[in-house]
Amino acid sequence: MSDCGDILISVRSEYATKMLSGQKTVELRRRYLNVKPGTRVWIYSKAPHAAVRARAVVESIVSGKPAGLWRKFRCCAGVSRREFCSYFGNIDVGHAILLKNIRKLPEEMSLATIRRRVRSFHPPQFYIRLTLNDARLEILQSVIRG
Repeated sequence: MSDCGDILISVRSEYATKMLSGQKTVELRRRYLNVKPGTRVWIYSKAPHAAVRARAVVESIVSGKPAGLWRKFRCCAGVSRREFCSYFGNIDVGHAILLKNIRKLPEEMSLATIRRRVRSFHPPQFYIRLTLNDARLEILQSVIRG
């Protein structure tokens, strides 16, 4: 278990696939994530996968003007210039979450499976913290333990 805790984020399916292939090691966000380097990130892939497919570790978070983020991270953001500009629009400050140790889970944890064990579960629109004794975290950790 990470000393910095765990979070669950949702990403589009194609971005999760790019993360798993190594093409995407930076997750872009319009809002700041208040997490520390070392935080474990569980990656929920939106439909059509609708499953937690991977986990990674936050290396750092870089905030800045979108143009600067593009110059710095375009090679590892896994998005086209058009997608990047469309996503950030006219905001003044964007955020890049640098991920390391991106790993595919031994077995994907489908939304249906999670909901069988935690009926009220909803994938986050932004992110959610997973705390010790959190049933959601226990379910995800069970995949790693086998």
